[in-house]
Amino acid sequence: MPCSIDPSSCSENDEPPVAEPKRPPAARKRKAPKAPKAAPKPKAAATVAPKPRLETVSTPVAPQPTRQSTIGAWLGVKPPAAAPVPEGGYLVVDLFCSIGGVSAAAKALGHQVVLAVDVEQWRLDIHELNHPKAKHVNMMLGPDTQEKLVELIEEAVPADQRHRLWIHLSPPCQTQSKLQAMEFWSTIEKRREKKGIGLLLVRWALDFLVTYDPPQFSFEEVDDSKLMVRGELNRIKRAHRTLLDFDLFNTADYGVPQNRRRVIAARPATMHALRHAPELKVSKKVSLREALGPLGTIPDEAHWYHGPNHVFPKVERMLPCPQVDGKWSDGTAHCHLLDYCAPSMTTHVTNWLREDFSYIRRLTGEETQVLCGFDMTFVWPEKISRSKMLAGAGNAVPPLFAQKIFRAASIDVAF
Repeated sequence: MPCSIDPSSCSENDEPPVAEPKRPPAARKRKAPKAPKAAPKPKAAATVAPKPRLETVSTPVAPQPTRQSTIGAWLGVKPPAAAPVPEGGYLVVDLFCSIGGVSAAAKALGHQVVLAVDVEQWRLDIHELNHPKAKHVNMMLGPDTQEKLVELIEEAVPADQRHRLWIHLSPPCQTQSKLQAMEFWSTIEKRREKKGIGLLLVRWALDFLVTYDPPQFSFEEVDDSKLMVRGELNRIKRAHRTLLDFDLFNTADYGVPQNRRRVIAARPATMHALRHAPELKVSKKVSLREALGPLGTIPDEAHWYHGPNHVFPKVERMLPCPQVDGKWSDGTAHCHLLDYCAPSMTTHVTNWLREDFSYIRRLTGEETQVLCGFDMTFVWPEKISRSKMLAGAGNAVPPLFAQKIFRAASIDVAF
């Protein structure tokens, strides 16, 4: 080990001190293990009187639900009870009937359409071709004609048959639709004026349901961007909770081959079943190819379904939309692959396009009819333009979806 003293400080005769080596640390002594303690002597058992036992009450265990439990079930709230279909079926009054999407659904299910009211005669003419036994009235609906309407309903549905009454109302939805923005030929002022008129009809229709209180009813309207329609529905629901409930539905979830979203209102039991009854919904949305395949009319070269708008795609700008499967867009024009569900088809032009986005042809009236939920038994006038077929079918409630509304009224669904 090196010396810690400087050798230069020592004289010639002196020897530098030698550092003593460090001693290794002494080994630690291990403690001897302790002897195990002797087991304690058992104490003599004290004679203590036994405590009285409390009686236990067995709580019945609820069966495990087959689906996720809801707060209603946890609170013990019972869902609204459904009403059985009356003997002989419903007597349907179709207000704002158009060509009769709801009426077509009623007829397919064996119900009887007794009264149809609309303000456009050409729509009433098509309705009459399919429901010749119903009474057809061309009349502007609203507060000024409400008394006349009540007379027509009571004439079509006698007092002893009132339990069979079903009233459907579809106030004009074009004034509420978000697609109004596509009307480049219109001004903002005109759009606002139309929206104001449409909202007044929505308000009147809901107030009429409260006043007349039919045994069963349904109400259909678009979901406007400013939620004014929902505001009117909430006004009625808060004041009459046992009369009306409403929600937003996508008709594609119920088998219609297009993603059309509509606000539906009806009796609470009908709405509960429409939301929760699994037999009313489809497990997979129906694609364009699946819907139109049986017709055999899809062009061999067709790769895209284009629409609904009047703008053709700019090929160099077309890109896939990450939020919608099967959709490509340039920001204005929208195209959809045929193996996916179609977009909402209303009254706007739709086309078949090739893979390079080149034009093939427009969809035929029959193709539009099927995509809008009508079956091939629906009757059209011999001479009718494709534009009127599109305007009629695209504006109507899809009959395939309307059938589910009728069926929901008689389905009981537990929480």
